[in-house]
Amino acid sequence: MPIVIEPPEAPPLPPPSEDASNLWELVYEAMGFHRDDDAATGYQLRALCECLCDPYQDIYDLLREREGQKGWAILFDPDECPARWLPYLAQYVGVEPTPEMGEEQLRLEIKQPSAWRRGQPAAIKLVAQRTLTGSKRVIIRPRTPAPGNHYIRTLLAETPDPERTRRILRENVPAWELLDYEAIAGVALVDLESAWPTSLEELEGEFTTLGEIEDLLPEELP
Repeated sequence: MPIVIEPPEAPPLPPPSEDASNLWELVYEAMGFHRDDDAATGYQLRALCECLCDPYQDIYDLLREREGQKGWAILFDPDECPARWLPYLAQYVGVEPTPEMGEEQLRLEIKQPSAWRRGQPAAIKLVAQRTLTGSKRVIIRPRTPAPGNHYIRTLLAETPDPERTRRILRENVPAWELLDYEAIAGVALVDLESAWPTSLEELEGEFTTLGEIEDLLPEELP
């Protein structure tokens, strides 16, 4: 007795989007009365529209208008721009994508172009964070009142390759910047307990924010 293998049933078609975010929907809608018998043929006309439009969907995602947003605007929004197009957006603010930049880091650098604030603490922190992990903490201390003398430290546990971090910093600060950089172990909770053994209130009286405590350097402990 021959074995008959029935073909698997096609999965149910997903419903059209509510905001016309699929290009095929526009083409399918334009078919007018030709859609009347599409259900009887297993929605072959819709499938054809989807196949024809699929190569152009990425472009349509960029050029279509959205609520409160004109066409192409998403391409110039560092928060909403699709990840694959971020290098295109980066060129407008002078950001050069590098292998160590993840998507989140690249969006940050586009919103806060480090080249525009070259040598300033905020820009120094941003470029150093490209190579860090975890909380990506960068501690900066001005060495003198004059600009260009910064004491820069990152946490050793968050710095996989300190020499690479040093090179990134050197490439992204002015040539006259006196670069003093090192990856250090940082201050542990036991160090704080030893430095302020009396009470938590005394520790809180020394610092205004938690960030100031987290940025403490070992040589700054009393």
